[in-house]
Amino acid sequence: MAEACSATLTVWRLVDGKPGHEKQSQALVEGLVNQRPVQTQTVPVGNLKHTLRALITGRWPELNTINAASGVPDVVIGAGHATHLALLAMKRVYGAKAVVIMNPSLPSKWFDAVITPAHDGLQAGGNRLVSATALAPTVLSDPNPNLGLILLGGTNKHFAWPEPQILEAVNQLVTHQSGKHWLISNSRRTPNSTSNALNTWCQQHDDAEFISVERCPPGWLAEQLTKVGEIWITKDSASMVAEALNTQAGVGLIDLPLIMPGTANKIAKAAQGLVDAGEVGVIASDQYNPAPPRSAAANHHLTVGAQLLALLGL
Repeated sequence: MAEACSATLTVWRLVDGKPGHEKQSQALVEGLVNQRPVQTQTVPVGNLKHTLRALITGRWPELNTINAASGVPDVVIGAGHATHLALLAMKRVYGAKAVVIMNPSLPSKWFDAVITPAHDGLQAGGNRLVSATALAPTVLSDPNPNLGLILLGGTNKHFAWPEPQILEAVNQLVTHQSGKHWLISNSRRTPNSTSNALNTWCQQHDDAEFISVERCPPGWLAEQLTKVGEIWITKDSASMVAEALNTQAGVGLIDLPLIMPGTANKIAKAAQGLVDAGEVGVIASDQYNPAPPRSAAANHHLTVGAQLLALLGL
């Protein structure tokens, strides 16, 4: 193990092939790199049978080539259920600190650190750290005030999707800010009827362009985040909100009603907390708060990186 803060820390990042999970673990690695020298290795989760064997025997021979390249890990990091057993196996095999992002399906006490976003409603303490938002990577942005971005989620278990209200919100955002060019993109959850309506609407407005997720080239969204001056996102997309807050763009939320009004909803509470704190704007059928100007990225992952090193004693 590293004995001084100036020593290089060896970190293995377990990945399950899901971009949302991998962005969060990459963000945490960036938080660690911000604090001290770190050597990283990305390791696919691999075969469950091999993982179980490693848990039982304390050996993981198929990773010998990785060992030679990067050395034994001080810390192993993973996000997503598929990484949980592998994290514990590497903890047993290498004596590494096991860090899980998002609340695990296994007992939390089995891990050295658990990192959860505030919207999960869990309290920090013991081996748990709570981040203000979901972890998101650093964005080196140079915002252009004449460019805007609207990102739509879609059907989900928490929020209704009132298409006329959403289309009207887009219309208001675009038409109330003349001179700004807007890029509007959907997600794989967006109903086809919404995507088709927006595509038709954009063809009738010179200052708006619809970019379907199906034809976005790799890295398109990441590139747009670096250069737009304003970003609006439907309330259901919590991870996208976290990424937007890591830019220097103004950020706003397109309101969505709860499927079951009056029930507790962690994502809705977190979104309202951002609105109440003045960190984001909001547009609803009866409300419009402009996206507030921002001169600095939130970068909550950098704070969590420092907290994690302190928690682990590294």
